[in-house]
Amino acid sequence: MNSLISIVIPHFNSSDRIGKLLNSLMVKEKDNFEIIIVDDKSSVTEIENLKRIVKQFPLNISMYENQTNKKGAGVCRNIGIQKATSPWILFADSDDHFTDNFYKYIEPYLTADFDIVYFPPTSQDENGNITTRHLSYSKPIEEYLETRDISKIKYQIQVVWSKLFRAEMIKKHNITFDSTLSSNDVMFSLKCDYYSTSFTVDSNIIYSWDFNSKSITSAMSKEKFSDILDVYIRKNNFFREKLSTKEYKNIRNSATRLTGMALVRYKFGLSYSLGIFIKLLRNKHILIKLSDIKISRLKNFLKNNQFYKQETD
Repeated sequence: MNSLISIVIPHFNSSDRIGKLLNSLMVKEKDNFEIIIVDDKSSVTEIENLKRIVKQFPLNISMYENQTNKKGAGVCRNIGIQKATSPWILFADSDDHFTDNFYKYIEPYLTADFDIVYFPPTSQDENGNITTRHLSYSKPIEEYLETRDISKIKYQIQVVWSKLFRAEMIKKHNITFDSTLSSNDVMFSLKCDYYSTSFTVDSNIIYSWDFNSKSITSAMSKEKFSDILDVYIRKNNFFREKLSTKEYKNIRNSATRLTGMALVRYKFGLSYSLGIFIKLLRNKHILIKLSDIKISRLKNFLKNNQFYKQETD
């Protein structure tokens, strides 16, 4: 039986957490899945543990190793896309999980003509409690469902999990992930939004973004933040080149937002953060947007700072 969905999972030294993800895929329709795990140069012990855990699940799982000279989830996802044979693709991180009944919510779209289907995510801390980290990704979906305003969702969600992608669209336009350590999914998401000819939005939750204190998105170094800065600039250049003047003005990024992350969230210091600010202004980012100072956004930003930290040796 041919699979309907390829589920691409990058893995790096997280064999102790991937079991929860695989267990969430143990639904009665599991034969419709092609699960592709791509290891990102984990330790020998981790790879052995991963293989042992995978054998515990009666799922259609294929394992590959990143044998390129680069590291990162983006590199692994590109390998996964190359190996995928299903008409649809889901992306998942090895330390997250799918929610109960997720397949029931996805199934109606497997025979539809959409290129992308958006679903709102949820999030959990390491004790299984619901957190607020996901709100910046679920809010655009809520706003779109309330208003049906495309600008509320298009180019607004720059992660790839909690979305169902048509594989043909990705491969037709040769859309790939960046090989950066951080933010490697941003340009992929934006290009999928740009090249998709049809999409829909569903209000049901299918995915949980689980907090992992060891995750690259939780611990940040200046080297990784430099990747984010580079992607931030390329994203703005992409918008400037591809969108109409009106669209670009509505969606362009501000220098204040990323500078605030460097200064407040990761505590990189005033001098470093000022350098970020100046570089963004030189690369045609506007000073600030009204949305940057919305009370709800500021509250969510400050509340979520507990989940992030500067990386230490």
